[in-house]
Amino acid sequence: MIDHRPRHLLAVSDLAPGEAEAILRRADDLAVAGPEVATIGRGRVAALLFLSSSLRTRVGHGAAAARLGLAPISIDELRWEQGMTAQESFEDTLRVVSGLADLIVTRTPFELDREVVGRASRVPLVNGGDGWNEHPTQALIDLHAITRTVGPIGDRSIGIVGDLSMHSTRSILRILAAHPPALVRLIAPTGRDDPGFVLPTGLEARVERTATWDTTGLDVVYLAGLPEGSGEGRLDDEQRAAFALSARRADALDPGAVVLCPLPRIDEISEDAMTHPAVRVFEQSDAGLFVRMAVIEALLTS
Repeated sequence: MIDHRPRHLLAVSDLAPGEAEAILRRADDLAVAGPEVATIGRGRVAALLFLSSSLRTRVGHGAAAARLGLAPISIDELRWEQGMTAQESFEDTLRVVSGLADLIVTRTPFELDREVVGRASRVPLVNGGDGWNEHPTQALIDLHAITRTVGPIGDRSIGIVGDLSMHSTRSILRILAAHPPALVRLIAPTGRDDPGFVLPTGLEARVERTATWDTTGLDVVYLAGLPEGSGEGRLDDEQRAAFALSARRADALDPGAVVLCPLPRIDEISEDAMTHPAVRVFEQSDAGLFVRMAVIEALLTS
């Protein structure tokens, strides 16, 4: 019996073996050929169901959908108005939207429930970040940026700096587990150094941990950001500055090293460091358009 259920990308683990590489190759093809040649979405609709704010993820997927020929529509709140006893449930909203669109990209302040998505969505769904859980498209964009800037990942050393519990850091760690570099150095203050899941044995064996800035020997420095936080976990400006890139620190990077960041940049990269040739964050962001296009293509043709 043929299974006609739609394919979803909720987590990095939803990518089949070799699929990340195929998506990144397609992204490169789209970048060379120009996005106008891709018309798989003509006559289709992409719903951007964003219950949490995001500039890059929302505009990036909207632009990617439009470049593929889909018409993007935006939904930024669950249905509620004065006098109602409660807002419409996320499951009901998802079911309704999936009956009107051909693809959904969603960002939520809560972790997506795979069973709820499976029951409710009749079309492919892309997780654009669910709370502090995962952000699989950002992980693909990060992997793409690493391979484009420093080459094959297998013999590279990668440092991840900042709060390891955020969805961007959790997702890049998960995709690195499937595409392990020679070394992963986790650079985070005590209390922000736990990604919230057990690293696979194959990656854990390649991991170093430090609570102080150390980029010696790194090919890639990935600045994930370090929110101030609150309560006992709050970090003051001086504590946070210890994990930020200054122009002086950029000058001290190993030759050929690159700096990446999922953005937004708040203060993890100083203004005077942004023009340093090692800092490639806007190239990373620009190329994300083609990665998102390749993801949408892959789900629509599954």
